[in-house]
Amino acid sequence: MYDRLEQTLGGDKSYPMHRNVMTYHKLAMRIIRQDNLQQGAETEFIDEKNPEIQEGLFQQARAEAGLTEESLISEDARTLIAYAQNGLVNESELLEKVPEWEKSAPTLAKFAKFFLAYVRLLRERNLIDYGEAIVRAVRILRDPEQAKRWNNRFKWIFCDEYQDTSPAQATLLQLLAQQAHLFVVGDNAQSIYSWQGSDPDNLRRFELDFPNTATFNLSKNYRCFPKLVRMSARFLDRCGHNYGIRMEYDQKRSTEDQNVYYLHNESDHTEAEAIAKLAGEGLALEIPGDPPPAATVGILARKWNLLDTLERELIKQGIPYKFEGETARGITAGGGIRQIITRAVDLCKQSKGEQEFGDTSEGKIIQKLRKGEISKAPVLLQAIRASMPGEDLTATESYEFYRLTQILEDQPLDNLVRLFDTNEKSAKVVLSTVHSQKGEEFDTVIVIGLEEGNSPHEHPKSHQGLIGWRKIVQALSHATWRTPLTDLDLQRLYDEEERRIFYVAMTRAKHNLVVSRAKNRNLFGKSKNYDKSAFLALAHDPKLVRETSNAYDVSLTTPAKYKPDEGYRSDGRVYQTDCGILVRSKSEMLLANEFTKRGIFFEYEEPQEGIPDALPDFIFPDYGQVILEHLGLLEDHTYLERWEKKATEYEKSGVRYFRTSEDEIKNLPATVDRLHEQMKTWTESQCGAGRVVGIDIIERLRRDSDLRIGKAIGSFEQGVFEVMETSDNPVIAISVRADSLKRPFVFSPPSIEKIIIPSVDDLDCEETNMIGLCVVLLKTKKVER
Repeated sequence: MYDRLEQTLGGDKSYPMHRNVMTYHKLAMRIIRQDNLQQGAETEFIDEKNPEIQEGLFQQARAEAGLTEESLISEDARTLIAYAQNGLVNESELLEKVPEWEKSAPTLAKFAKFFLAYVRLLRERNLIDYGEAIVRAVRILRDPEQAKRWNNRFKWIFCDEYQDTSPAQATLLQLLAQQAHLFVVGDNAQSIYSWQGSDPDNLRRFELDFPNTATFNLSKNYRCFPKLVRMSARFLDRCGHNYGIRMEYDQKRSTEDQNVYYLHNESDHTEAEAIAKLAGEGLALEIPGDPPPAATVGILARKWNLLDTLERELIKQGIPYKFEGETARGITAGGGIRQIITRAVDLCKQSKGEQEFGDTSEGKIIQKLRKGEISKAPVLLQAIRASMPGEDLTATESYEFYRLTQILEDQPLDNLVRLFDTNEKSAKVVLSTVHSQKGEEFDTVIVIGLEEGNSPHEHPKSHQGLIGWRKIVQALSHATWRTPLTDLDLQRLYDEEERRIFYVAMTRAKHNLVVSRAKNRNLFGKSKNYDKSAFLALAHDPKLVRETSNAYDVSLTTPAKYKPDEGYRSDGRVYQTDCGILVRSKSEMLLANEFTKRGIFFEYEEPQEGIPDALPDFIFPDYGQVILEHLGLLEDHTYLERWEKKATEYEKSGVRYFRTSEDEIKNLPATVDRLHEQMKTWTESQCGAGRVVGIDIIERLRRDSDLRIGKAIGSFEQGVFEVMETSDNPVIAISVRADSLKRPFVFSPPSIEKIIIPSVDDLDCEETNMIGLCVVLLKTKKVER
């Protein structure tokens, strides 16, 4: 955020603002520090840097609640506490409920006792953790005198990633912004922190928390390449998460035609070899810029242990990498090991110079390096570890250090320096979880672990207990979040979040995306076979995705530098049509709306096979891919030259096209009548009169049905058509079966069992009658809504 402010405003204006760019927790601590000064108190903050303090509190709280470390592991304890703190639970009401739960729900009673004991111990010792910081800041601001001090502190408040706020954070913002102008940005499809107590409904509830709100929908994705934007939008539609917003890609990138790749692997070992190869290629890409920036590669997983085999392969192949994320776990993720590696790289560099370092432990190592007595990476690492008395590794780090030296084996020192160069500007592959890369982006993204149980993540053993606890917390909340929930509601929230996590992973990619799965993985020392993730089917579209089991089939794209004076697509899509898509001109919008009113299905600016560098204005699949070009700037000489070049390409390829001009838009109904008749005449000459009868039937269905019926799936003659799925309409296709009026029937419908909908394995069927036709509605069973 600092960098963005500086780039936008310049240093002189942005530097004074740095103090007010902060997280919720930093804001809360500022409020608490001021209160401490007035009260003469001092609060110690506990976080990942001093975990032993929190572990000690956990032990005492477990003992008071009658729990053991086995019945409530530390990870689940943190989740339990986060739910209550971030949900702003009413602690008095919670305490009153304990006797009742001891009889009816003893586990929940123990959870309540544990939480109440933990927060009491925090306050007795004047300690504070992340969640307690927000709770205490809210309590301070609810004091009338403190509220006066803070209400006028900020005239404008800007909040990013609002969908990830917790009810406690939203309450803090309410108290702070009573006299301020508030501007928030959020995306419900990227809400992935409900396990910490954040609420995906916060954004939808914003107008309740902050009345008189004005809402603006931002529907253009500037980061991702066109096919990824379309694929991710399709995934959201099928999951019921599009929230009524149709995402569009940046039209300046409309000529980019790279695919998304699904990479299928036999095991995590073959996957690691393939991905290490692709990661190396990704780092070598030339990215346009002045000066050209280093290419970035991010390898993302749902959980850290999925990256273990890959990390070993990166070390073997000498591909530079680093971990990102405060909770990172891996061979070189530990602080002690990173310190040894950093010293090793620094000493290797220093040994190249002539500076003397005396008789210190490091000086002796440098002398051995210069004499060639240490020439192998493992030997240097072990020598440095031995020279660090009092700074030895933890038991876990010692095991990972042993693994590191075994993998490096006889590798020379230069490999160690290249692999772990401490220069932050050098290109490195980033290994991380999806959660740790929220808001980040990479030129190339590789998402691994797309197997059932890994992504989506299988429920932890304590899942049901924690769901019950969250239900209680939400029912006893101080915030507007307070509401009774069923177990089904909470299970739905968990499942929906897993889908959103995959969506966030995909949309970190700017230019290349590879999604990988392995049939077999070795996790925690156990080999296990996995089914492929259902997410692969939900996101799949054969026009957008290429599937392969060979990394050599994956082609990573170097982005072309955009030149605004080249091509005919310098303007963006700005006109909204009745069917939801954006077009470039008002005339194209009027044409599109007239087509939609008549039930004529069209695609807009979709690349066509065999016609390079040309995006037709309108394509009509029902009519055999007939093209319509609207020529709106014929008086412009450059525009006319481009059109003539485009028309020549169409004629060379044998493509049938029609065209309209601005004058013809003045009498739009007559113009569309003419076009419609011309398209029917041409289609009848190519496909026969039966095809035209079928087109009349499907266009009438589009006009008279509430469903948004699209193009044919498979051949037109089968009578199976896709339906644009929405959150309140699970129908994904229709099959026109028969004509109840006994007229000659033109479709040859296959049996329901033989209908194949791309990337959908199982269908529900419902027979209905539309305009005198027997129609079967096809619905997916994959996603519960």
